[in-house]
Amino acid sequence: MKLLNPLEKLLYAEQSVANTALSSINHKLERGVFLSINNYKQGSDTLYQSLRKQYGSLVYAMTGKNIPADCIKSISGSVPSHQKIMDAVVAKKLIMVAAMHHYDYYKTKSGRGSISNVDYQHLHLYVYGIHHYIGKDDASIDDALDYIPRVLFRHNRFCNKSMSPRIDIKPVGVGKYLFSDVVTPNTLYNYLELPKAEPSKKCIINYLADTSAYDGNNYPLTYIYQEA
Repeated sequence: MKLLNPLEKLLYAEQSVANTALSSINHKLERGVFLSINNYKQGSDTLYQSLRKQYGSLVYAMTGKNIPADCIKSISGSVPSHQKIMDAVVAKKLIMVAAMHHYDYYKTKSGRGSISNVDYQHLHLYVYGIHHYIGKDDASIDDALDYIPRVLFRHNRFCNKSMSPRIDIKPVGVGKYLFSDVVTPNTLYNYLELPKAEPSKKCIINYLADTSAYDGNNYPLTYIYQEA
């Protein structure tokens, strides 16, 4: 029997851990989804005012039901209590976290940034819980990831009527992010606390809060949920 050298042992161990982590994921979207919206000339005030409507549209997209506006709760700056988060998780309610980021100035070398939007903001969303309403097969997941931007489109302003690539949505905690974005029903509250507890950790929730900002210009998060 061939003996493994130290490097092979390390690679084998890492692969075993990866396989274990992958086998623990029952649904591709169970760790949540991340949305980036390329808003056009919208300030943080109008974006903030749209959040509850966007949440309501998400619920409708998943359940086919409209929920009363007074059932949608919004908290800015601090994570809702552990009890409220767990109540929502147990009741399979959606939990949405929003951040409004500034646009960067356009850079010729990279071809990235904005010329007309530098005085405005764009929206990032983390949404947990939609996996309860979507089948596990790839076709169902693809249909959902295609449909969700459509229901959010009317709540956001764009420079033209084309959706793609104005709203981008991706699963959280898959691929190279398998170990950085570990979210389970029991750890969701801790995950939402990471911007304060572990600001140096590279993960989606810290990206929303921009905890790595060298100038200290972090973004406050807004938490939107439906009371169970």
